[in-house]
Amino acid sequence: MSEDVLDQQGAASGELQGQESVAELSSLLRCLLRQQLDRDAKAEEDSRRQEDRWQRIQHQFSKLEQQVQQDRFESQQRRTESHSHATHDSNEVEPRQSSTGGQPSSPARFSGWERPKMQPYSEGEDIEHYLITFERIAHACQWPQEEWALHLAPLLTGKARSAYVAMDIDDTLDYGKVKSAVLQKFEICAETYRRRFRSSVPGEEETPKELQARLKDLYDKWMAPKTKTKEEIGDIIVLEQFLKVLNPELRTWIKERDPKSSKEAAELAEAFLAARRRDYHPVKPRPPTPPTGN
Repeated sequence: MSEDVLDQQGAASGELQGQESVAELSSLLRCLLRQQLDRDAKAEEDSRRQEDRWQRIQHQFSKLEQQVQQDRFESQQRRTESHSHATHDSNEVEPRQSSTGGQPSSPARFSGWERPKMQPYSEGEDIEHYLITFERIAHACQWPQEEWALHLAPLLTGKARSAYVAMDIDDTLDYGKVKSAVLQKFEICAETYRRRFRSSVPGEEETPKELQARLKDLYDKWMAPKTKTKEEIGDIIVLEQFLKVLNPELRTWIKERDPKSSKEAAELAEAFLAARRRDYHPVKPRPPTPPTGN
């Protein structure tokens, strides 16, 4: 067979292989495009479901808020009527007008002070500062704590709202659970506050009193002393020190299992070391081969 024929066959074979490679690449691209479209469709569907759930929750809260306002109005009416009856009974004994000829005193009225209005949470804003501001306004307005979640829910947006929508519907009325769910969404937990407490340094122009207040706030958020006994707080400190003195590999392994006490952490460490001892099989050196005689 001539060299020209061989060259033509080689060129044809190379062209065929090139076409197959292009076809495979095209097929792969179509597959990737299909997968991306499927992911986009799923994300859009999840977003739609989340928005539908949010709308239902908003509707339920709107009805609850109307009921709360109605209950407050009726309660205020009852107090007003009770005050009017008391004033009427008092007037039957005392003159209707004062000695100066003035009109009888009217029931006490509220000052008309309007509560401050918070802006909705903005994505990227410090969520902790936002919640602290909300809580202080709630205290100033003297809202019952069981109504705090009702006031907070319409203000949540973005990531914070996603955490709220994902909650069990029965938990959305509990402000403590709502706050916990939102902070967890932002990966803020007791460990976060522990690290901040241990790594704190005086800020620029921060006074000693301000530093002490900041450390006290971090301690309270880390330890939550109002919900723990003295022994539980002590064990948290013991657990922290126990983990601190371990080698990094063992410490990481134990922290991944999230022990709830220093005793549990010690048991995990024992199990880790015992497993390592079982898995360690040192190679025994071979005895020297005796020299062979000539």
